[in-house]
Amino acid sequence: MAFLAGNENDPPIKTGFPVVDAATGMQAALAILAGLRERDRSGCAIQLDVSMTGAAMQLMYSFACEALTNGTSPARVGNQGYSGSPTADFFATSDGWISLGANTPRQLLRLLDVLELSHLATDPAYFAEPLNAESPVAFVRSRDPAALKTALAQRLRTLRADELEERLATCGVPAAKVRKLGEFAEQALRHGRLSTVALQGGDAEVVSPGLGFGARRHPGQSG
Repeated sequence: MAFLAGNENDPPIKTGFPVVDAATGMQAALAILAGLRERDRSGCAIQLDVSMTGAAMQLMYSFACEALTNGTSPARVGNQGYSGSPTADFFATSDGWISLGANTPRQLLRLLDVLELSHLATDPAYFAEPLNAESPVAFVRSRDPAALKTALAQRLRTLRADELEERLATCGVPAAKVRKLGEFAEQALRHGRLSTVALQGGDAEVVSPGLGFGARRHPGQSG
């Protein structure tokens, strides 16, 4: 993972949090559930062996498949998405940063419309053929991705990230204002997107994000 981030010839780059530790815990929870179901089905005791290596490879699944099949390693692409789309990147705005993922022709057309840059969709300097919303779903490719990204960046610098996030969400364009963790946690609570659990031990209390999912029974269902 450290050699997937950054650019070629950069030193290894940490992910910023213990991602494999967390992923291994989630894999262990899935393994326990699978083991319980198999015990109920077969009546046999089940011994589980949860691998941190396996969890790491699951997180890098598509790249792991290529490495295991062909022995290849993906090239490092810097601070952008591996899709190769010119908009799979972070862009500076007037009040911070926004992350965009307008990877398909339809998504990019909608993004250009919001940015009032629709004319770029038919500009032969950027696209061999004009963008078409009815084209098969595929990653957008540009004749000059650097120039297209520069044109988008110039426009995005004049706009607010929070307003863009809302406008793009309403038209189906993947986008999110880049927030620090404290701001992200506060907004998740305020908008009811996170259920927390208070953990207590002695005189200490810690607020935890809990399991990350909810469940409820529906009438007529037992269990």
